Amino acid sequence: MNKLQKGLLWSAFGLTLGVTGCGFTDVTSLTSSTSKTGIVFVANHAVSRSQVVQTVLQNPPPGVSVATVTAPSTLKGYETMLRQFPASIVAIDGAPVSYIERLASQHTNVHFLAWARTSVPATTSLANVTWIESQATSSSAFLAGYAAGGLSQGTKGIQVIDGISSQTSSHLSLVSSVISGIHAAFSNSPVAVQTIISTSGAVALSSTNQMAAIVVWGDVPSAAMSAILHSGLPVIDLTDRLALQGTTQIIMRLSHTSVVAQGLRAIFRHSKASALWKQSLLVAMPSSFVMQGYTGWPGLHGLNQVATLLQRKVLSPNMFYLSVPTAQQVKTLGLPSKGYTVQGATYSQSGVYGNVTATLSANLP
Repeated sequence: MNKLQKGLLWSAFGLTLGVTGCGFTDVTSLTSSTSKTGIVFVANHAVSRSQVVQTVLQNPPPGVSVATVTAPSTLKGYETMLRQFPASIVAIDGAPVSYIERLASQHTNVHFLAWARTSVPATTSLANVTWIESQATSSSAFLAGYAAGGLSQGTKGIQVIDGISSQTSSHLSLVSSVISGIHAAFSNSPVAVQTIISTSGAVALSSTNQMAAIVVWGDVPSAAMSAILHSGLPVIDLTDRLALQGTTQIIMRLSHTSVVAQGLRAIFRHSKASALWKQSLLVAMPSSFVMQGYTGWPGLHGLNQVATLLQRKVLSPNMFYLSVPTAQQVKTLGLPSKGYTVQGATYSQSGVYGNVTATLSANLP
């Protein structure tokens, strides 16, 4: 294929591309005869053909063309793909970190974006690599607290593992939203929040016999993930990483295809605006994307009901931060209900500093 033929791949109108003999196959068409930003999206067939991802791929903004390629199984396959699909932006889901860094070092004129499936590498210095991370929102934190509160009923606490790494207003909003969600589930469970501010330090979970569930979000290192999985506790995963382990501990999690779809939307917006790429691209995940696998009270139907109220802004994520809803509020909002009331939740905070773990302390009203 000569340079002219390669250029036509990005300007052809309604052309469906196909590749044989390379271990991957193109699965979408390029559109529009205008000058375009060329993006290659690389993922396995199940991800690229999912409805939520297809909805995004079939509606790129003006000025953006996307070729979707099934992920090769080897580094050589990726190198072949890059020769056959020249583009300024390559977005890859599922490739090992070593592949991404090797390709980026060899193709410095290409910007690589990759969905982070482990902790984001802190040592990489490659300017042409951006890691896409899912980011918890107040609504998703509320729903996580709601699900956890439905498990605990106030007899045991909720452990929150927070990988945001800073005591920002965003961090505090997520914590208060978890507590609000717990109250909305008619629970007075204490909340122990452990903020991870080191990628290699010790991780000391609260006593597992005092905890009913773990909620985890942010860039949490592998040591923390391992401790969470070894705890045996039910886990609500807002990181899109623990679910890869295939454990039944994960009672509620992000939909990975939704994480990919949200990431593609962010890539489209960013490339259209011609903005500079940073090392990390944070993608907000609303409550409707965090319900996969849930089986607790009030069931998936009830959880969908709560997520819809959040989406429509009938329900505010911090609405019940200080107290449980009244019977009238439950009726007016259309929340799932239970027949008893509770006291306010307790909030404890700890941090991990290298190999030293601070103790838990403090209360909220």
